[in-house]
Amino acid sequence: MYAASSSVSAPPRPRPRPSDSGPYLAPARPAAPALGAPRAR
Repeated sequence: MYAASSSVSAPPRPRPRPSDSGPYLAPARPAAPALGAPRAR
């Protein structure tokens, strides 16, 4: 059980890194167009 806990702690770190890059890029894209749309209007 203890070994599993250690193993679980390791995966969460590597996962958040690639996951963050995805979500961060996604919101960043809509955020830019959102600000651009109001300006164009």
